[in-house]
Parts: sequence; C-alpha cells; structure tokens
Amino acid sequence: PNYPVTATAHSLGATRSLHLPAACALLPLLLLASGLRPVTALPAVALAAIVAHNGLDLLADTLSDAWVRLPPTHFSLVLLHVATTASVGMAPAVLLGVLLTAALFVLEYSAHSGVLQTATSSLERSNVARPAEDARLLDAVGASALVVHLF
Repeated sequence: PNYPVTATAHSLGATRSLHLPAACALLPLLLLASGLRPVTALPAVALAAIVAHNGLDLLADTLSDAWVRLPPTHFSLVLLHVATTASVGMAPAVLLGVLLTAALFVLEYSAHSGVLQTATSSLERSNVARPAEDARLLDAVGASALVVHLF
C-alpha cells in the first residue's frame, strides 16, 4: 500500500471513499503520461509540508506502537537510535544500534546463570541399558559426577 497517500487521506477523513483508491491508481498513470510537469506546478513548500507531515506521522505511529510493545530499556534504545539517525546519519546509527543491542544482550543474559537444576549420577541416570559392571561403577562413584540441567 501507498502509506503516504493513505496516511494523508486518513488524517483528512477520506478513508471511506472510493476517491482514494482511484487517486492512488490514477496519479502514477498521470505522472507517467505527462512527466513531471504537474509536480513542478505545485509549490515546493507544499510538497515539503506533505513529506514532513507523512514522515512525522509515520514516526509518531511507530513510536507509539513501540511504547506499548517494548520494555522501557528497549524503548529508550529505540529513541536513542532515532535521535542518532536524525542528528548524525544512518551509518553511525546502525553501528550504535548493533553495539547497544550486543550490550543489552550481554546484560540481560548475564543476569541469570542459565542453570535450571543440578543433580548427581547417583540420583539421576539415563535409561540406557548398561552392563552390570557399569551400573555398579555408577553406584560407587555416581555421587561425584555432577549433572547440570541448562535452560
């Protein structure tokens, strides 16, 4: 779908009309047939205002959706990423995003040990058929073999 056209139409209240699909279909055909003459007839300020309105509307929709779905730390990273993209540029923002995501991953997964439970071989064994000699050996030294269940 053509997001800028539909977002503008939605903000103007024209979502229940057949004019929007017709305009979405006819506008590219008109520009294809006539070239850029209709676009150059419009003031540059009007086109810039439409682009700015649609961009800010898309940004607001995305941030409000992220506010609902993400925890506060992740949302603050999204805001930092948007601010970095707007102020410095895309390449530094992508690099910062990768570094901060890696740091967040390390912080979140270092908060717990990853061990679900522990036991010894005398308390817990697999159901593999063993010779009697191996079973006696496990009975004798099984308490010294640690079994660790991980996440």
